[in-house]
Amino acid sequence: MDTKRLVPKILLGIITLIIAAYCLFRFLPLLSGPDLVLISPAKNITTTESFVDLVIATQRVSQMHIQGLPIDIEKNNTTTYRYYLSQGMNNITIEASDTYETTKKIAFFVLKK
Repeated sequence: MDTKRLVPKILLGIITLIIAAYCLFRFLPLLSGPDLVLISPAKNITTTESFVDLVIATQRVSQMHIQGLPIDIEKNNTTTYRYYLSQGMNNITIEASDTYETTKKIAFFVLKK
């Protein structure tokens, strides 16, 4: 076996594997879509207040809607929105999408007494 011919091919294979792994590492978050986490309030709560402040952590989000209404996204990746409650059970839906139109939804209930 001629090692002088084999060594460059092995090095090229290792370099190609490193580049492919780095590209996958960098683009995997883009492929996974938006990240949407409800920080506050806890899901499915009961309150006597007339509103709740929704605190939402986002990453890779270009558009966000609460109950179908567009919401401005804060640059610090944490958005606060005051949602006014109606009497009884309130079903709140938060939907976020990224630039590739991949969407993620969060739905929860708030009971106003």
